[in-house]
Amino acid sequence: MADVFLVISSVLGCSALLAWGMWRLYKTLERAERDPKYVRRLFMRSGIVYGCSAVIGTVLVATGNLPKASLIGLPIVALFCWTNIRTG
Repeated sequence: MADVFLVISSVLGCSALLAWGMWRLYKTLERAERDPKYVRRLFMRSGIVYGCSAVIGTVLVATGNLPKASLIGLPIVALFCWTNIRTG
């Protein structure tokens, strides 16, 4: 009986979390349609996040904490960073 209650409450909690996330996404897209400055800020923010993650990954490889194979995705991250900053 406890397992059934746990499953039901977990599904309800995940559904509520998903509904909240979709509502936030709707509000963000609605605001983005009205305010081009907001869209530029979103692109700049995501470009900065990609850039910082690339720098952190490169530093960790340079210090020896990560293997060199971790740099395989670096060109893709650099492309995302450049595209987002140029768009913003």
